[in-house]
Amino acid sequence: MPKGQKIYIFTLLGKLGIHPTRNELVCHDMLKGAHTPCKNNIEQASLWIDKIRQSNKKTGIFPEPALTETLAQQWFQFCNSFWYDDSNVWKIFVQNPVSEYIALPLKQKAKFFIKCHLHINRKRDLLKGNVLKYL
Repeated sequence: MPKGQKIYIFTLLGKLGIHPTRNELVCHDMLKGAHTPCKNNIEQASLWIDKIRQSNKKTGIFPEPALTETLAQQWFQFCNSFWYDDSNVWKIFVQNPVSEYIALPLKQKAKFFIKCHLHINRKRDLLKGNVLKYL
């Protein structure tokens, strides 16, 4: 991430009253797609999203529900990037309150749910419709 962008992020987080740790910054970068997420970070990312949302409730810096909807979209993309690792991804995804604000078609949410629970570990199989071997 370019230095100017990091400074901008620090400034915005500072307005929320957040002084992020190194791990929180890594979570922030992962949610924005700058780093490849790993399964161990999903709970940390969930906490980070909640921290941003709660801080905004206190400060009112960003308009709602726009912030929550943006966080929800990033949360979904983050979780969807490693859905095949563990069925707990779905459980953690829905436990975060921002998941209620995700603006996705029901079909896309259902597809994510099914992928998480079938442990389909090859996108190729999913695309070809070869999911029966996972049942």
